[in-house]
Amino acid sequence: MKHTKWRDYVKGIKEGLIPSCTLIKQAVSRFETFLDRDDIYLDEKGFDDCVDFIATIKHFLGKSAGKPFILEPFQEFILINLFLKYKATKFRVATELYIQVARKAGKDAFMAALALYLMVLEGEASPEIVCAANSTDQ
Repeated sequence: MKHTKWRDYVKGIKEGLIPSCTLIKQAVSRFETFLDRDDIYLDEKGFDDCVDFIATIKHFLGKSAGKPFILEPFQEFILINLFLKYKATKFRVATELYIQVARKAGKDAFMAALALYLMVLEGEASPEIVCAANSTDQ
């Protein structure tokens, strides 16, 4: 596995180096529980392929315009949870993703890049991706 910023994020949450709420701490704990299970594996190649694809996308707004989209550790952690799969079926453990982050945290670009990867490059027969917001302005 070549992309490992998520490991530093997990360690930082567990050791209290990264301020986090109870829900984030629970998400980290749940992730580690899944990793310990015998019937679940981490699709490292799929994860690396997805991160590599997202890095080919360039920002188009603000001071980052024209620069590659390099994921932050928390974004890698969100993403890696999607690559936990059942050994028997190779199906995802998580089939839905809910993200709630502060304003200006890059969620729109992140979700767009992830949606592109999942719809076009992953090879699922009939991918369905829905993005929703809490107001029509969004």
